[in-house]
Amino acid sequence: MHVHLSEPQKLSACGDLIQKLDECHNSGFFVKYLGGCNKIRRELDRCLRQERLDRTAKNKEASKHRKERHQQTLDEYDV
Repeated sequence: MHVHLSEPQKLSACGDLIQKLDECHNSGFFVKYLGGCNKIRRELDRCLRQERLDRTAKNKEASKHRKERHQQTLDEYDV
């Protein structure tokens, strides 16, 4: 199972899939054991992966801006 699925950003992005997977797992041992929940799990994996890729791209862009500001500050004090 995925960690930290109760975080607000995960619930807003993939909440319906998290709920469906939880319902599937609670529907019975044999359904879960025989792979009845695998399709939902794969959809959730894709959703969480996309959320992670979006977050990574956003963090990379923010890092780029921080580095630019840092370099500007260094250039101002460079004599």
